[in-house]
Amino acid sequence: MGDMTMTRVWIAAALAVTVFTGTAAGGDLNPGWVGLDTVSDNLALELKLGYRAGSNELLYAGLWNSGQNNNVLEVKNLQTSLTGVTVGTSVNNADSGALFALGDWCIGPTYAVLPYIKDFNVNVLRYNFGNGTVATVQIPASTTDQYTSTDCFTLNGGSEFVIGTNNFDQKRLDYFRSLDAGQSWIIGVTYKPPGDDIIDAFAGGFRDTHGAIGDQLIGSTYQRGKGALESVALDWSGNVAGLTPMGDHSAFVGNGFLKETDGLQYDNHAIGVANGGTAIAAGLIDLNGGAFDFTITNSVGGGAVFPFQGVTLSAFDNKGNTEFHYFTNRHVRVSNNGVLGVPEPIGGYPFQDNGGPVDSAASSELARIFVAGIYQGGNRGVGGPVTAVATLDPAAVVAGGSGGSPAAVPALDPRMLVVLGVMFMVAGGVALRRRARAALRP
Repeated sequence: MGDMTMTRVWIAAALAVTVFTGTAAGGDLNPGWVGLDTVSDNLALELKLGYRAGSNELLYAGLWNSGQNNNVLEVKNLQTSLTGVTVGTSVNNADSGALFALGDWCIGPTYAVLPYIKDFNVNVLRYNFGNGTVATVQIPASTTDQYTSTDCFTLNGGSEFVIGTNNFDQKRLDYFRSLDAGQSWIIGVTYKPPGDDIIDAFAGGFRDTHGAIGDQLIGSTYQRGKGALESVALDWSGNVAGLTPMGDHSAFVGNGFLKETDGLQYDNHAIGVANGGTAIAAGLIDLNGGAFDFTITNSVGGGAVFPFQGVTLSAFDNKGNTEFHYFTNRHVRVSNNGVLGVPEPIGGYPFQDNGGPVDSAASSELARIFVAGIYQGGNRGVGGPVTAVATLDPAAVVAGGSGGSPAAVPALDPRMLVVLGVMFMVAGGVALRRRARAALRP
């Protein structure tokens, strides 16, 4: 596709709902992990971190279930340091209801926005950096169809926001654009490729991902119904500037699992990872030459792959080599000199052997990576399961080891699995009712 059209290839957000099972390793943190701090006593089903460059502010969004069919979105401004985070401003009930599919944070100069799905429509949370307040906006143009995923990117130095979405009913990608810091939204571009349909995570595919290519083009990666990954570059009139199939990866289609995926662009490369339920896949793209390096591994660091385990990526430059740190049931780093290196497990990962959501954000000012997830031992081993943020000094990580004496703790309550199952059934019911109403309209 060329270097422009490949810019944000293989980048995706977290999934609609994640499941957590298994045990966690106890003991002290290994060198490299310099802090572990509770940020919520609620157990997150989904979570997102966003770092505000040039500050010590780390935005946290967590989605948790309060019972029955009610998911609650909480937002916190975390103050970061070299040794950990503390909770500043909290909005404990920013929204609630049939919420899922949190997109990435988009950070602007005065506002940050977080897209998500509510009742199969696209909603946006706006965070005001000035006073720490939040407001929620429903995108009116998203109410006529059903949507199943969201992703966000910024334009023109963060002065504009774009949300890419998967339109389940139309089998296409829709792009909503805001010129006023997320207060109002218009549909800017729609895209439906010829031939085989785009599929989403509910249909057994990867969640599509979207990003900007130099403020002039949109870069999106999606999966076709027969398994092919494909990347497209679009201009703001909807014209295709480039289209590249990434080959047949049908092993990850229709295997019964929702797909956790994430990716990033670093220097002249784009890298992505995906948890297909039974294996971890990694892809690396040379943005200059267009070479595509794709690998699949059945385990990460010798550990089992949890089907619904979250995946997130962070980048850190160490001794002239680009290292990509990604987090699944293990913390792994991969050196990159144009070819994917052998995954190297990092010992002492606080969320080791623990299924569930995970997300990370890097601070270049502090040379730290912040990782959020479910910690079953509580804060530093005290108390029950919590949602926590671990702080990593990437220059000091130690490979191997288990991070202290293993101390098995009970798996999370199986009733959580029942709750998630009910959520899926309710989601299916909502979809069927909407289709039935549509069929009755004259």
